[in-house]
Amino acid sequence: MKKIIKMICELYKKLYKNNPGKTKMSRYIYGLDMYKKLDQREKIRIKKSIKKYKPNVRLKSIKYYKVFLDLAFSKKYYQCSNDEYFMFDFYHKNDKLRKTFITGIAKREYIHLLNTDDAIEFLRDKYSTYELLKDFYGRDVIEIKSQKDYKIFEDFTNKHQKFIKKSNNLSCGKGIEIKQIADENKKDVFYSLLDESESTVIEELVNQSEEMAILHPESVNTIRIITFLDEDNSIKIKYSFLRIGVEDSVVDNGGAGGIICLIDDETGNVITNGVDEEFNWYEVHPDTGIKLKDFSIPNWREACELAKKAQKKVKGARLIGWDLAYTNKGWIIIEGNGHTQFIGQQIADQVGKKEPFEKMIHYKKLKQNYKKNEYKYKFSVIIPIYNSEKYIDETIKSVINQTIGFKENIQLIMINDGSSDNSEKICKNYQKQYPDNIKYIYQKNKGVSSARNEGMKYIEGKYVNFLDSDDKWDKNAFKEVWDFFTEKDTRIDLVTCRQKFFEAKSGFPNLDYKFNEAKSYVVDINKNPDFIVLSVSSTFFKVESLKNKEFDIRLNYGEDAKFLTQVLLEKERYGLVKDAYFYLRKRKDDTSLTQNSKTDITRYTNTIDYYYKYLIELSNEKYHQIISYIEHVIINGIKFRICNQVSSCLSEKEKEKYIKNIIEILNNISIETIIKTRNINQNIKYYILKLRSMKSENNCFIDKNMNIICNDMVIGKLTGNKKLFVSSLNIIDSKLIMKGMFKFPNYISLNDIYISCNDKKYTLSFDNSNNKNKLSFKDETITEIKDFTLEISNLKNINKIMAYFETDKDKIELAFEFDEKSILQKLNKGYLKINNYMIIKKGKNHLLVKKYNYFTALKYKIKK
Repeated sequence: MKKIIKMICELYKKLYKNNPGKTKMSRYIYGLDMYKKLDQREKIRIKKSIKKYKPNVRLKSIKYYKVFLDLAFSKKYYQCSNDEYFMFDFYHKNDKLRKTFITGIAKREYIHLLNTDDAIEFLRDKYSTYELLKDFYGRDVIEIKSQKDYKIFEDFTNKHQKFIKKSNNLSCGKGIEIKQIADENKKDVFYSLLDESESTVIEELVNQSEEMAILHPESVNTIRIITFLDEDNSIKIKYSFLRIGVEDSVVDNGGAGGIICLIDDETGNVITNGVDEEFNWYEVHPDTGIKLKDFSIPNWREACELAKKAQKKVKGARLIGWDLAYTNKGWIIIEGNGHTQFIGQQIADQVGKKEPFEKMIHYKKLKQNYKKNEYKYKFSVIIPIYNSEKYIDETIKSVINQTIGFKENIQLIMINDGSSDNSEKICKNYQKQYPDNIKYIYQKNKGVSSARNEGMKYIEGKYVNFLDSDDKWDKNAFKEVWDFFTEKDTRIDLVTCRQKFFEAKSGFPNLDYKFNEAKSYVVDINKNPDFIVLSVSSTFFKVESLKNKEFDIRLNYGEDAKFLTQVLLEKERYGLVKDAYFYLRKRKDDTSLTQNSKTDITRYTNTIDYYYKYLIELSNEKYHQIISYIEHVIINGIKFRICNQVSSCLSEKEKEKYIKNIIEILNNISIETIIKTRNINQNIKYYILKLRSMKSENNCFIDKNMNIICNDMVIGKLTGNKKLFVSSLNIIDSKLIMKGMFKFPNYISLNDIYISCNDKKYTLSFDNSNNKNKLSFKDETITEIKDFTLEISNLKNINKIMAYFETDKDKIELAFEFDEKSILQKLNKGYLKINNYMIIKKGKNHLLVKKYNYFTALKYKIKK
């Protein structure tokens, strides 16, 4: 039976190879192939969509599988989303009808051909749009971004105690609500708005006219008019529709449950019944009972003229969706949309608008003109190579084997920076196999920055990645990145991917916390200043963003982070793609440039001057302050320098200058940023604050919650220093002899560490001859590790032992930890018998020493 089914499937694939969507059966068969390629999360999303739009379809029924496979096929073949599949009722439409619909993916192409990125971004910013078109808004609008905007807020709310709050840059009715304010809570509301969003737009309430309020008085009912600026500078009005709120919603968006009806572009009359985005149909409004079809939009000509006037004022956008409201003073603009959608216009009458729309915008001509300037490849990958024969083959293969397709979509540019091994031979062999895709250049050794700059001269891709010659990409990485850029392209110039170590080290780098979210997303560096990006190897750049930028050839370290930061500050946002894995090699032979950087003098000179100091100057020049993101970038690098001694490659004079520079840089970093920096030991944090001339050693203590307090600020928890490591225990003639080690920061005094036995205090004896201190770049002690010995004589039948240290504020207990290879590990499982005594661990912080007794021993053995 399986063989017969397989034969039928293969026959259908041959018959409908050129048009797989022609029959239902061919769609199911091809859908099965596509289903196999879906990841688990996408399968779950499809399942949820079926449950949402087809609640009566029983799970795992034949109908369920038909819908599932048809949807899987449609996503790939018609480029539709899960929601569009159901809202356009594709399940009941044949292939010919499905192809007439404008899907979200197709819309992105139209927008890209008609509107510039800058224009889209401009229209996304609600307040910027208002400032340009305030004459058409007919109401007061303000923006609040920081505490200094309180006076503006106060003046506004003195006039308008009730207003609309919108989070800037959000759409589909998200982040919109009515706020009521009184004098006594004015400041509370202001600060709550600041906490809620980095930029909030506040608008005077729109008082719609009775002619529109009759539809639904709770919401402002709007019309969407799409304007198209033609080649002859005439403006066409097309695909208009009415949006009406429901129940107690203050917004009318389809995404918020609103009802949509089509409007005749000539007359302004409603020509369809209403429908919402869950595919419910309405002849009359469910709340007001008003008949929807044939409703006449008041003063339609005036609305069209307002949209045309606004279209003329926006530069760089030929296609804009305008949301308009009708008031007693006439039509006003609510907002403009540079990424306008085509869902409402097509679900209202279930007629695809693709053909007439493409005819209106002269799609074929636009596409032809675009292709003349189109990038040859989706991606260019630049690999600088220097004596990499052990690794380069694996690196190249990781690019060639990308699932997005190497030959069609990827250009590989290899710059041999004067290698003396067999790297050239390996590269040329691959170039022979893929002569159209691979560019190979040899240059005399000038360094990695020079090699990357040389490679940029040959870029033919839309996006570029700078891959190191010993690292590699996961096979699906480029596909994941392309999909993300396709959706978010206008908002970002770069995308960074998740790094993972391999070879001599496993796991993820310490900046991996950025990827804790369940999905990929756009990071705003003003909102998440500690989500820093430092590696160009794990990052893809929009080629347009690299104009007039190059890597600094004076730098051997930090050159990629400097380059990346310059690009990132243009839009202050970047994409973070969780499922695109970049594999970062930690070499077993310890030969990489980064792994051997401590002996390179430029690490202590050029990197300080041309990287750290440059970032401070750049931020001051651009923002007139050092922004938090730049502070986090700098402290992330400086923290490693603080806790490492300076190499002997520096003379005393050079070392002195280096120390002075580091302290100068630290004094440019805010105390708040130092305290909030993640993945930094609290002992280092304390030492950095001390270096910042805070004299924190005179005002540092530990509170009862184990917080380390410096100058009234919590800099971390004591947890890492709350352990007393015990290496040996012995009892001879009623005398307990304990030996071990204690690791402590320089703000804890050894004189304050004690052992308590039956409430009697004993002082530990520390050995000063075998110190294992952690020294700073100034050769000062950050952390000390010292061996100790403790002797307790005249043990009693029951002895309660506890380790602790005293502070001015409290007594802090220490946990007993035992050597992993020691017999003392038995204490973690039961008890340890030494001569006529038994030692029992009670919790983490206490030991019991008792005279040996068979029944007591049996009790603890059973208990464990």
